[in-house]
Amino acid sequence: MAPAPAPPSLGSLPAELFSVIVEQLSLSDFKNLRLASRHLAREAQPFLSQPSFVGLPWRRDMARLHSLSSSMMPECGARIRDVKFVFAALDEYRAYHDSFSQMFGYEPEVRTERLVNVWTSYQETQRAARRILSTTKQEGAVAAPEVRTRAMATTRTLCLPFPVELVGRALAGLPNLRSLTLTWVECPWNEDVATVFDPDESVRLQKDSAREIQREFVRSLWVLDVPLERLRVDGFLLTGEDLAGLEAVPAKRALTSLRDLKVEMANLRDENEEAREAALEMLMGKMESLA
Repeated sequence: MAPAPAPPSLGSLPAELFSVIVEQLSLSDFKNLRLASRHLAREAQPFLSQPSFVGLPWRRDMARLHSLSSSMMPECGARIRDVKFVFAALDEYRAYHDSFSQMFGYEPEVRTERLVNVWTSYQETQRAARRILSTTKQEGAVAAPEVRTRAMATTRTLCLPFPVELVGRALAGLPNLRSLTLTWVECPWNEDVATVFDPDESVRLQKDSAREIQREFVRSLWVLDVPLERLRVDGFLLTGEDLAGLEAVPAKRALTSLRDLKVEMANLRDENEEAREAALEMLMGKMESLA
């Protein structure tokens, strides 16, 4: 009797079936699969990225997006359709005080336990950011001045420097990008922290870096040929100075293909408020005339 044929290996499966299997794997199983052989590592490489990419302030996610969209891994960049960056910060002293006030009626032991439960996940993100900054400094890089000063050490969220120089290159490697969201007013922590999260405060604490980030994204999108359909910016800070020169440059498909543009103005009530409104009006008018 002839021996029974060997069952097909993962590497011999049709691409569609292989994709279905890989997408069902846990993170640890996916890592083990890629370690099993060079062939499987190569076949599974596109699945290092997901259709939706979310960047958070305590991780080096812009660098990660840049890696996924690089010429070394074009299949990864092609899978990404939605990109969202959440830039959030809070005044820790104010937030802790408000959180304590919300639980003032509890017995001291109960209150302490609940406060620990509320803030543990937040503190874990802060420790993660400190570890990354420590590694970065050891490698010789200098942290952005806004990230943290000694006076801020116990009062504000630690946000990692955002590498704006990677924005244009990363977006250029996302040929199927459909949606982009930049928000400074969304709380990325748990629901209890969200009750003391102040969106206006978050923008105010990051206004210099936020303006630089928004400027780089808008200028990059202006000259990129990607089929973007939805753009959202929460905490808009740009003025005419930031958009200077754009009217003389023909906008590419990233902006002319937009179907949905949503912008929430920063509520800072400062001397630049009118300039921001004028810049937004000019930007939206330009996009509408190109649509």
